[in-house]
Amino acid sequence: MLGIAITTLDRSKHIMNLVESIKKCDRFEDVSIFISVDYPPNDKYKKGYEKILQYLEPSNLTSNMKVFFQEHNLGPYKNGVFISEQAFQECDYVIFCEDDFVLNTKCIQYYLEVIAKYRLNKDVIGFCGSDILTVYNSKLLRTNELLNVNADIVFCPVCSYGICFSKSVFSDLNQRCKSGDLYRYKYNFRWIYKLLMNSKYYFCNYFTQILRKNQSLSHCGDEIAPIDLVWNIYALIEEKNFVSPCVSYISNYGYDGTGVHMQKDEFIQAQYEKIFEIENVNIQKIVSLDRKKYYKELDRITKTGWIKVIIALMMYGKYLLIDIRKEK
Repeated sequence: MLGIAITTLDRSKHIMNLVESIKKCDRFEDVSIFISVDYPPNDKYKKGYEKILQYLEPSNLTSNMKVFFQEHNLGPYKNGVFISEQAFQECDYVIFCEDDFVLNTKCIQYYLEVIAKYRLNKDVIGFCGSDILTVYNSKLLRTNELLNVNADIVFCPVCSYGICFSKSVFSDLNQRCKSGDLYRYKYNFRWIYKLLMNSKYYFCNYFTQILRKNQSLSHCGDEIAPIDLVWNIYALIEEKNFVSPCVSYISNYGYDGTGVHMQKDEFIQAQYEKIFEIENVNIQKIVSLDRKKYYKELDRITKTGWIKVIIALMMYGKYLLIDIRKEK
């Protein structure tokens, strides 16, 4: 069974748009929807929160929708962990939807078909709902040769919006976050070398985000948060791919400045407000992006050069020295 996991707090307009778009999807009756409404941490969020309470009254829900109202504030990551656990109790695959998404009417059908076709492919760890070629490279607008592909589906080493995991894959990733495996990788020099040789961007982010416990973006208390940075580093090291469509079945309205970590970007917001009308789901023609070229292009776009690598290496030495002192 396929589930959709959603977390929200006070963005009433966004969550209403998302839920209504899900209800309009073909094969809506073939999925289960799980929504967790976090409790507002202060009065700033109460107005939007109360509107969501009114909207998600039982009379507005369908039989395949479950809503959980938290009694105290969990924060975005603990709330995400909570709803994922609820969804995976009933479903084998779960789509993780942010509350500012809007789904195309063919979105659920796309997921059901692409999962059925590629679920046994050992090189695939996840399924995405938006076009990877515009999500991570929107500023290039397909002018780069790497992005001009003629296909229905792309096998890509990084994920895009609307990630969908199987229960087994998500459990493995979550366990690596909780167990501290990602911290201990810094002792594996072959792992570190492989990370550096593939992508300067992810090499630097491993030290500046994953190993720095004060980073609110990548941590939930002392635990690493299961976010896209973790998934993409996992895919790099394990040489796995995400399946992404070459048309977007999901639009992201989160570049309006209302999110916690998403900065306002009118240019990108305009791209995502163009909801494409998709008549038929096509997943026949497949292209695998060249991993080395893609990572090299990502380094160029993010302006991650050797100066940033040297700074990351200095941090690496600092972490190792701290650990040595602790052992003594």
